[in-house]
Amino acid sequence: MATSSVKEDKYRPYLREDSEKNIKWRFGTPPNYDAVNKLFEDGRTKEWPVGSLEEQVQTLVKNWEMEMFHKVDMDDYRSVDPKKYTFSLNGRKGISLEEKRKLGGGYIPLLQTSLQRN
Repeated sequence: MATSSVKEDKYRPYLREDSEKNIKWRFGTPPNYDAVNKLFEDGRTKEWPVGSLEEQVQTLVKNWEMEMFHKVDMDDYRSVDPKKYTFSLNGRKGISLEEKRKLGGGYIPLLQTSLQRN
């Protein structure tokens, strides 16, 4: 296996591992989170103990977000099972990952309204 030019990301362990595979990246290459990580570290008010539930949730969310925004093929997702994943907001009917992506993916489904259109 070829050596990756992507350096270790301490908040997104999947990123380094996935950069060495044949992952289809939305912008052609794996994302670089150096600036984002610096802002996160400078602004956070709590550093979770290694292995704590809080740290595990933080890692899961950061990996999930990276996959949702940067991976093209849902079968490459590792933080969720694409076949079982559903998204629901405020008691609305859940939508599949495929339906979420058709809406634009990422956080766009959070902006959907249940109000009737005129």
